[in-house]
Amino acid sequence: ALDFEIVPPENKEAVVQTLVNAVTNANTTIKTGVLGTKSIYSALGEANQHKTLLDMTITPEKCSFGYMIDNGATTLWEYWDKAGETFNSNLTPGNAVWDSQNHAMMGGGPATWMFKGLGGITETEAGYEEITYRPGIESELEYVDSSIDTIRGLAESNWDIVDGDLIWDVTVPANSTATIKIPMKDAKTITESGNDIFQKDGNGITYVGQEENGDYVYTVGSGSYHFVASEQGSVVEESDKDILNKVITYAEEQKASDDFNNVIKDVQETFNAALDAAKEVAADPAANQETVDAAWKALMTEI
Repeated sequence: ALDFEIVPPENKEAVVQTLVNAVTNANTTIKTGVLGTKSIYSALGEANQHKTLLDMTITPEKCSFGYMIDNGATTLWEYWDKAGETFNSNLTPGNAVWDSQNHAMMGGGPATWMFKGLGGITETEAGYEEITYRPGIESELEYVDSSIDTIRGLAESNWDIVDGDLIWDVTVPANSTATIKIPMKDAKTITESGNDIFQKDGNGITYVGQEENGDYVYTVGSGSYHFVASEQGSVVEESDKDILNKVITYAEEQKASDDFNNVIKDVQETFNAALDAAKEVAADPAANQETVDAAWKALMTEI
């Protein structure tokens, strides 16, 4: 019912909890076949019950994919039981080893969940014309790297949890638009490439609002984005100053040369002003990437 979206909205939360309880009462194992397994992953993934799904997937108990792996499986079995053992097979125990050991369709549910639920890449329009990104931090994993090679190019979602902060790199393919959902309802700061976008628009980023579940929602176009969200207050993210420092070094070499003394005074003054400004930015740990890039470009113009 959850998978086919026929549960009334007012009952959905209760039905989800009933399903979670059923999984928990079954020792966090899977008591379904091909079709039911797909539906469990779809329904609980949609409800962001990623910790339950992760536990259900990796548990070493019988009736799980973890059990298969622990018992030597390199492909997916037709049954949850170990091949060759007495179980509910159509064949007799002695011949049960001949049941399918390559039941690939069993993996459809968990495979889809890993990309959509954990990685957080969901196609919302055909051909990935529109994509929704939402990292599955409810899984309590420390990081997930995921990518899908779409018809429009690579869609990527690579996230880490560092000291409670979400650090998230997103790539939206060419000619696609995306909805970005940041699942941190108590966030105090959200930045993109060092620029503050907490509850407001940014460079090419539109703030949509906060959903009932607490997700902060933004829309973006094609490109690469670096989001940092924190519930701990101000986040000072070190910008990449490698190019800036190289340009400053080169500018100082030019200034120290004999040729610089032959440059007209007005040019020397604007050069020195740009160099001093660049040094100030280089020394400022709070300077965002946009400021850093503007500083070295301005200095290069003077050079």
